[in-house]
Amino acid sequence: SLLYTIKFERMLNFNDGPLSLGETIFLVAMVVSMATALFLNPIVVRYTRLRRSPSLANLLFRVLAGVDFSTSLLLPTHLLLTGAQAAPHPALLPTYLCGDPRPWNCVGLQVTGYQKAMSILSLSFIIASLVVTSVLAICRWIQITYPFKQLRKGAVLGVLGAALLASVSLQVYSIFGSPEPSVWVVQVMAVWNENSFSFPESMREHHRTLQILVIFSVPFLFQVAALAASASTIVMLVRRSREIKDGKQSKRSTTTMGSVKILVTNFGSLVFVVLQMAALGVQRQAEQVQLGKESMTVNTEAEAWLNFSTGYLTAIALSGINPLIFCVFTPDAFRRGMTCAVRTGNTDTSHSVKSPPTSKNTASPRV
Repeated sequence: SLLYTIKFERMLNFNDGPLSLGETIFLVAMVVSMATALFLNPIVVRYTRLRRSPSLANLLFRVLAGVDFSTSLLLPTHLLLTGAQAAPHPALLPTYLCGDPRPWNCVGLQVTGYQKAMSILSLSFIIASLVVTSVLAICRWIQITYPFKQLRKGAVLGVLGAALLASVSLQVYSIFGSPEPSVWVVQVMAVWNENSFSFPESMREHHRTLQILVIFSVPFLFQVAALAASASTIVMLVRRSREIKDGKQSKRSTTTMGSVKILVTNFGSLVFVVLQMAALGVQRQAEQVQLGKESMTVNTEAEAWLNFSTGYLTAIALSGINPLIFCVFTPDAFRRGMTCAVRTGNTDTSHSVKSPPTSKNTASPRV
């Protein structure tokens, strides 16, 4: 039969046969990442919320944990609801336009309000994680470079909120502000509008690349700033570690540990951005076919998996990796977070997370 059923585990190739190696890796990675995120992110939130000496880093890690927890729920749910809907092969539907017989090279010409809303919401959570990790790295650089400068939490949260609002506004405009009709791109399970930002006709062949760069401009700029801040932080930490005397070894260790935790956390987001740029480069080199007034990109299955994974698998994986990094570089986070998590029914202050006693020879730990 020419009819195929879209199943959750066959989101790209519409094939009811055995799972391929790529599909198996994708499913296992997604399930493990989702389970890790749902388990560890509440521990991070609980641990950072009950610290006696709350810091800006703790606040940002708590925000990041909330974003990652939501991402680990939203993206898999979106994939499950989309992939579990039974439907015929797109090539057999009059509402779909296909560049070739392979289903991932098809676009749906009828887009529902739910699809538009989920596209905006999913991308918003992905971008939010990138921006928060960037702000973490930038703030740590400021604190090391200017140790006597107090960063106001309200100001930092204001910058973070403004960045997220700008990103969401660009997404909303790209879908609702374009005179061109929306299409549902099977390959990435998202809504797309051609030339939403009205680029000149002379740049027609670069419209899609430019549009993606505009939509991701805010997290891209933040990641560039975070990369520069991270490089500077590493140089300063190495230089400072050589200058600190042996009597201040404990202070050097705690300061370095907190900085490394932030740098490693932001490294994951940097990898995500690099993969996005790689996928964008693949799209630019992919074959183009003309179907009437529509120009479509035709991808191989490997290219389709790259585009699909950078949009979903990488984001879901980071939602589990980020809290794992926090727990690894905060030795008592898991133990104390779990201790507090099981006491959900008691609000007595004795259940708060307490910092270990300090003395003149021991510096208090910092996140």
